[in-house]
Amino acid sequence: MIVVKTQNGERESLLVDSKAAQILQESLTGYLAHDIKSQAWHKFSGIHWETLESPQLADNVLIDRIYRGAGDLGFKAGYKNGIKSLLCDGAMLPLPENDNSKLPFKNGLLDLTTKKLETITPGNAQTWCLPYDYKAGAVCTNIKHWLKQAVDEDIDTVQFLQAWMAAVLHGRADLQKFLHLKGSGGTGKGTFMRLLTALIGQKNTVSTSLDQLEQNRFESATLYNKRLAVI
Repeated sequence: MIVVKTQNGERESLLVDSKAAQILQESLTGYLAHDIKSQAWHKFSGIHWETLESPQLADNVLIDRIYRGAGDLGFKAGYKNGIKSLLCDGAMLPLPENDNSKLPFKNGLLDLTTKKLETITPGNAQTWCLPYDYKAGAVCTNIKHWLKQAVDEDIDTVQFLQAWMAAVLHGRADLQKFLHLKGSGGTGKGTFMRLLTALIGQKNTVSTSLDQLEQNRFESATLYNKRLAVI
């Protein structure tokens, strides 16, 4: 409840914004999170922190909680705005830091050093997730065979493409490299791009064009929190 009574119990009033924000913080921790850098709200999906499509969705949750806390006393819109401002500006619902030493699968976080799978919780979940389970010892025979076939059994090129796939998987933007696929139709460019998309997940991929990136000033926003850009 965010209602306080006077000493004689005759009159009720709402808790001051800062006290109410602390109560909402406790109520929303593990359910909603706010990234102060991007100003984006996230919701814990059970396997990762998913970016909300609109900040209004977070407002809806806040309004619902405040309604329940205020009861018959009600509240003004400014009261909600004050609480929301404190939650955001005070970083009271922070996202956990992404740990690049771990890969998020649907069935857990894979520690790349120990190769052990950890249970995903709101405290260690990342802002993205691979769309499949981790299976220790899995062998991708068909993919390996296709890669060899696509590059005429050139093992050096196969290893290079596998290294590129690993870089995408591990988010190695620090390498500051891009892969330029060039060739006539039917040589495997589209298949390789679909393979990369399947590896990293459709939700973690954005497909765009140089024209769009140059001419549409909002297009670069589609790259936010993506692991792969196919141009």
